[in-house]
Amino acid sequence: MRKSFLGSLFFVLLGIAITGWVDNVSAQAPAQPAPQQPAAAPAGQPAAAPAVPGQPAAAPAVPGQPVAAPVVPGQPAAASGVPAQPAAAPGVPAQPTAAPAVPAQPVIAPPTPTGDVLVDKLNSKKYEVAPQMVPTSALLKQALAKGKSQAYTVQLYGPPYCQTFVATAADTVKNIDLVLESPTGAREAVDNMDGSVAAIANHCPAMPGIYKLTVSMAGDGGDFAVQVFSK
Repeated sequence: MRKSFLGSLFFVLLGIAITGWVDNVSAQAPAQPAPQQPAAAPAGQPAAAPAVPGQPAAAPAVPGQPVAAPVVPGQPAAASGVPAQPAAAPGVPAQPTAAPAVPAQPVIAPPTPTGDVLVDKLNSKKYEVAPQMVPTSALLKQALAKGKSQAYTVQLYGPPYCQTFVATAADTVKNIDLVLESPTGAREAVDNMDGSVAAIANHCPAMPGIYKLTVSMAGDGGDFAVQVFSK
C-alpha cells in the first residue's frame, strides 16, 4: 500500500517538473512577428507589387509619367529621351545616303572698264575665252605698220600648265594675227579669227621652254595690245 502511494507521488512530481521545463523554454523563445499585410492602394490606383527579398524596391509610379520598361538581360538599355530607331526589315537593302554637295565654282566678275579701248577689248576677250586664268605677262602696247610683225619670247612651263594669248587692235584694223612657235621653231598654234581681235585659247604646251609669240598686222596698220594668261 505504501509502495503504491510512493509510486503515484513520483509520477505526479515528474509531470510537474516536465510542465515547468516546457513553460520555461516557451518563455525564452523569441516571439515571431506577425506577417504584414500589404497596404491597400487608393481607389483607382494599382496595388504595388510585394517586395522580393534581395531585390531593390521599385520606385513608386508618378502620375502622368511613363513607366520605364524593364531592362532585358543581354540587351542594351534605351537612351533616355531618345526614340528607338526602327530596324531595317530583313531582305530590304539599306537606303543610299545622299552624295555630298559639290562646292560651287567661284563666280568670276566681268572686267571693270578702264577707258582704254584696246585694254577693254583685250580684257573682254580674255573673260570670254579664259575667265579662270590669270595674267602671267605684262600687258604690252605697240604700233605696227600694215603687213608688219612683232615677235616676243615667252617662258612656258609645260604640263600641267595651259596658256591663253590675246591681242587686240584698233577697230580700223581689218585683221590681226597671232602665231605661237615651240623652242624647236615648229609652229604650235595660230588664231583662226578675222578682225581686230586675235586669241589662242587654252593651249597646253607639251614641254617647257622659251616659245616665240608673233603679232602680225595682216590688214591696215595701227596700235595693238597683247598679253599672256595662264592657269
